[in-house]
Amino acid sequence: MTPHSIILCTSEYPPDHGGVGRYLAALVQHSDIPVTVVRVERTARWFDVFRRVERETRGKRRATTLWCSHIFPIGTACWLLSWIGVRYELYFHGMDIAIASNAGALRRWVARRIIARATRVYANSVYTADLVSALSKRSAVHVRHPRISALSQVQASLIRTLRTQTNINEASQIVLVACRLVERKGVDRVIRAFALLPAELDATLVIVGDGPQRAVWEELSRTCGITDRVRWVGSVSDADLYTWYAAAAIFALLPRASSTDFEGFGIVYIEAGWYGVPVIATRTGGISDAVVDTETGYLLPDTDDPEPVVRIMEQLLGDQQLRLRMGKRAQERVQNLFVWNDKNNHS
Repeated sequence: MTPHSIILCTSEYPPDHGGVGRYLAALVQHSDIPVTVVRVERTARWFDVFRRVERETRGKRRATTLWCSHIFPIGTACWLLSWIGVRYELYFHGMDIAIASNAGALRRWVARRIIARATRVYANSVYTADLVSALSKRSAVHVRHPRISALSQVQASLIRTLRTQTNINEASQIVLVACRLVERKGVDRVIRAFALLPAELDATLVIVGDGPQRAVWEELSRTCGITDRVRWVGSVSDADLYTWYAAAAIFALLPRASSTDFEGFGIVYIEAGWYGVPVIATRTGGISDAVVDTETGYLLPDTDDPEPVVRIMEQLLGDQQLRLRMGKRAQERVQNLFVWNDKNNHS
């Protein structure tokens, strides 16, 4: 039965920064059916979510589908609501299934029941989908990659303005990082590798984003002696972020994985690709769905050893034709697979 309305229940949504919120916002924007967004606090308990969503669906349960983002605690509430007639679809992003898979026996039992009773289950990458299937034994887990809307073209004058504002000369090649500054994102790996680049390479490391690790990593850049070659620009508007992509020679982000968290996909790699920028990433989680090794960028081992990163950075910065070839392949792949259009709105 086609629902008359959809309710998205989530703890991550714009204006909060982050890939999960942007992924969900895009689903809402491109849905053919009206979507009501119910935001809950990250610290909410399942019965608080239950009460709130029950009120939202009262009198229209048979005609409503819940989009459930995050299995705990939101999925628990949706599972219980299903017994009074509400249908729900589950969305997995990475950390959520990792936490569920490593939980105690009771929570794993609940997680399996939540997954089994869902009308449909979606994952943002093949890797995430495999984890969901491994926990639940459910074979029908649909991969629904993050997509982007066609991003704005950036005028050269805007790039010059950002370079002037941040005191980056026209000849300096920009190595760009954009993420929330938390330990898992591995920005320290980029900093250490950048510090080992040959002195004759004129390059500037630009770090976009904020978070609890910023002060720690600023100190690391001082310890590495590269303060004058690093620009910390903080959180920026979408327009400025797109301008930084367009200005970059390389996009580098080297996430580290753990048993309870990993990069589920990495939409920033897709955004960089839209602007024809080759990327350097780690072969962890679902990143291999976003980056094709040696074609659109490089996938490196999940290690703190800076030498492989230095080698690839030096190779890309020193070979404009290589950058252009990889950037063109990245751009074509993004345009073919990861841009919203009339044909893929329902896939």
